[in-house]
Amino acid sequence: EPIRLHVEAARKQDPAYGFSGDGVHMDASGHWLIAQSILESWKVPREVDTAEIDTKSLTVAKGDVKDLKAESGGVRFTWTTRIPMPHDPTWNDKLAALEGIDARLNRHRLIVTGFDREQYTLYEGNRSIGRASRAELAEGLDLLKFPELSSNRRSKELGELVRRKERILSPAWLDKVGHKRPDTAKGLPMEDALRQAEPLDEQIKKLAQPVPLELRLVP
Repeated sequence: EPIRLHVEAARKQDPAYGFSGDGVHMDASGHWLIAQSILESWKVPREVDTAEIDTKSLTVAKGDVKDLKAESGGVRFTWTTRIPMPHDPTWNDKLAALEGIDARLNRHRLIVTGFDREQYTLYEGNRSIGRASRAELAEGLDLLKFPELSSNRRSKELGELVRRKERILSPAWLDKVGHKRPDTAKGLPMEDALRQAEPLDEQIKKLAQPVPLELRLVP
């Protein structure tokens, strides 16, 4: 049902829209819709992480925030946060918007209240990451908008490692179960594939750990 509804909505703008070239096998976008339905049935959290601070009282309402200080009309703080889920670069260009993926399952927000200026620049360390209005910050700034933020760069790197692992294990598993589709590449013996995937597993676990962000908001 979620797949049918998605296709019907997309075909109002693009009658040729679909994600199965042969009418049977899903592409990455189709597989995401299946995964999304499973994740929602499991009631996984919609939120990656949220930090909430008030600049007038210099208090933290939510999040693992340390060293909160007023500075030059803005604030400085360190937030140790979980990293967001990577997007698959092979998803079609309509999927994330039509499904509202990030709002449904990948919300990563910074809420800052008490500011009196209209516009602020967000820095990570000494690097300018982007700008935000006082209203955006008070409502909850969507951090996924800033690709140069280290949590987002880390998420992208994590996604690439997961895909590398899949490209090793998937053909090996298909061979092991006797899959005979002629256009499927031959895989490694399963023991060899698991051995090759092991260092990727270690890198994936390391990258998936919470990361400290040293942030500043400057008028």
